[in-house]
Amino acid sequence: MAESVVDDRQRQPARRHGAVGAVVVDTLGRVLLLRREIFRLGRYVPETRLPKGALQPRETDAAAALSEVTRLTGYDDLEVVADLGKAPVEYEARGVRYRRTEHYFLVKLRSLMKSDPSAPHSEDARLYTPDFVQGFRDAAAQLSFESEQGAVLRARAWWPG
Repeated sequence: MAESVVDDRQRQPARRHGAVGAVVVDTLGRVLLLRREIFRLGRYVPETRLPKGALQPRETDAAAALSEVTRLTGYDDLEVVADLGKAPVEYEARGVRYRRTEHYFLVKLRSLMKSDPSAPHSEDARLYTPDFVQGFRDAAAQLSFESEQGAVLRARAWWPG
């Protein structure tokens, strides 16, 4: 009788965590994207993302989203315009399956001034290059991940004009 082989990923429950992110739009209607090169499958590939990070304890989701924008870009003259809702996301990284809930907010960047011109300071933040793209559709088309594309398209419905 043949022995069945079960993939270890089927036996182990997925790790769960939360994340918050922002669709940041400046006064000219441009959407802020973060670009970087990431080593994947033996080579460097371009990746384009929204500002996003892990949900921190004792911090509201909206406050955490603003903190992540500031941490990753240095921009801190920000205002939450709308709650874009939550969506479940599943992905695999380094052989581990993850399930998380991503909560996005539409955020207005009121000015390009930074209270600390040399920000961001964190090592992972310096891996990203902020880039503004004109229009929600163009921004969504350039994003690397479907969940972030959906957030940008939802933001479009909330943005005046």
